[in-house]
Amino acid sequence: MSGLDRREVTSRLRQVPLFSMLHPRALRTVAASAAERDVRAGEILVNEGGTDRDLFVILRGEAVAVRGGAIVVTLGVGDFFGEFALIAGEPRSATITASTDMRVMVLSASGMDDAIRREPILARRMWESRERRLQMLQRVTERGHGAPL
Repeated sequence: MSGLDRREVTSRLRQVPLFSMLHPRALRTVAASAAERDVRAGEILVNEGGTDRDLFVILRGEAVAVRGGAIVVTLGVGDFFGEFALIAGEPRSATITASTDMRVMVLSASGMDDAIRREPILARRMWESRERRLQMLQRVTERGHGAPL
């Protein structure tokens, strides 16, 4: 957990809307799979088409999501990404690049899988987030600024 105690990680996760409703036991499971990482501006966190499955939560800084060469969205503190790959096993839908220096919490796929098994509401919220993002990507595509879905 990169020098943080589990209580501190749990407290940080509780502030993220995706995790705020979790039972404390499930939140502890998620926290056990967490590691914090500093990221420099310009660093790529995930590549479009990649098959890794970790989930990222932004603690500090901003990143941009690029799909098919077009900027789709800017992500900031409290935002998360990686739910498509995590819950559906899909390739990464966008390249995420740090636009500023950042601090992220990386949640391992195995720890998240365990938390999802314990708290089905977490999976439902991740699917809802996935659907909202797909709708946003569709709107971008319809305007001619992104890659087709």
